[in-house]
Amino acid sequence: MKLIVGLLFALTAQAADYTFTLNPGVCQSSVQPPSYYCSGYMQDVTGNTGEWSFNTTVKSDNTFNTGFLSGYFPYGTDWILLDTTNIAGTFANNTFTGSGSGTLSSGAPYTVNFSNFTLGTVRCGGYKGTVRYCKAITSGTITYHLPN
Repeated sequence: MKLIVGLLFALTAQAADYTFTLNPGVCQSSVQPPSYYCSGYMQDVTGNTGEWSFNTTVKSDNTFNTGFLSGYFPYGTDWILLDTTNIAGTFANNTFTGSGSGTLSSGAPYTVNFSNFTLGTVRCGGYKGTVRYCKAITSGTITYHLPN
């Protein structure tokens, strides 16, 4: 009986949340509103870094349900790439908020929530005394809910 209980416990391992804070990510200038394609780096509370990219087109009612949110980050002893193409959310006050879901290569489902993706500008270059600013997502949070 102890063997069966131990086996059941091992098969029902708890899921884990991976939360990242975005570093500013520049948006491609060739993609114009209402479409956005931005990417950058992210960091969790322990200092692990990863990469993110976000693409969507906002509809006239300030919602979106197309595009993707990709994340590449440390997962256990390896790295994981999640291309979440099932995303939806809102765009209000220059801020994206939404959620999505996907399937890991193992077939296990995962979910993602993203919030406060604030659209602003960052200094992105210059030449001989000039300064150039680019559209960017200047802050935000991504939380992946993954099975263990």
